[in-house]
Amino acid sequence: MKPIFIEEVPKSVNVILNEVSLSLPSKILEKHNIFWEEQKNQNPTLRNGTVFTITDIKECPDELYMKVAKTDYKHYLYTINHLNCEYSCKVIYTCACVITKDNYIVVGKMNSHTSSPGRLQLTGGGLDESDLINLTFDLKRNICKEIQEEMGLDIHSPKIKSLSPKFVKRGGTYDFWAIMYELLVDYSVKEINNIFQTHNKNLIDKGVEPEFEKLIFIALNKKDIDSFIEAEQDSMVDYLRPILSKYCEICSWHGKNLDSKLQ
Repeated sequence: MKPIFIEEVPKSVNVILNEVSLSLPSKILEKHNIFWEEQKNQNPTLRNGTVFTITDIKECPDELYMKVAKTDYKHYLYTINHLNCEYSCKVIYTCACVITKDNYIVVGKMNSHTSSPGRLQLTGGGLDESDLINLTFDLKRNICKEIQEEMGLDIHSPKIKSLSPKFVKRGGTYDFWAIMYELLVDYSVKEINNIFQTHNKNLIDKGVEPEFEKLIFIALNKKDIDSFIEAEQDSMVDYLRPILSKYCEICSWHGKNLDSKLQ
């Protein structure tokens, strides 16, 4: 696994679509197809769709520029189940550190039907075609959509205090990239959980499987974050421990009450 780096986001982040879809060798596509059929037999709810893989990265002090090309979910699923495979799918996605008014950070546990059942992660997800404006991806639109779909939060509510990009994650198990937002809300843990439970019930009533099985709330202080990192037994997305450790640093700098310091 490559080391994980979580750094301040540059002033400008541009993710551009390459108009030419990714082309893979036939022997690689055959491996993808065989594995896909095996996974479909185990989980018939799987659906193949468009995924975007990074083809070019340019970093400057004030700008991050990426080009991505269309591939498919089969490619992504094969990659996350075959470490260091040839022609891996290298995605960029968004995620959000949702922070409550009583100073807790919100983590979701992935549902059993997903590609990573039981995994703990922040709310967020991969880019899709609905995020495109001409050939440029609207990253804020993407994270707003993920927050609503996974947690049931209305991003236009007056209870939303601020939403802004804070960090860039790179490296890790598959060398995926992430634009990490920070969402400050004027909701308590109890209120967030009530919204989430109502949201999941509405999805289930419509015959839709929720992305998150449940939410976990971690107090934003060094003691509780350290305790969670050391004691948690569930699998975690590769960036979760590092981003929580980053907030430990912020706690150390500013003290326990982060409400005014994180803005």
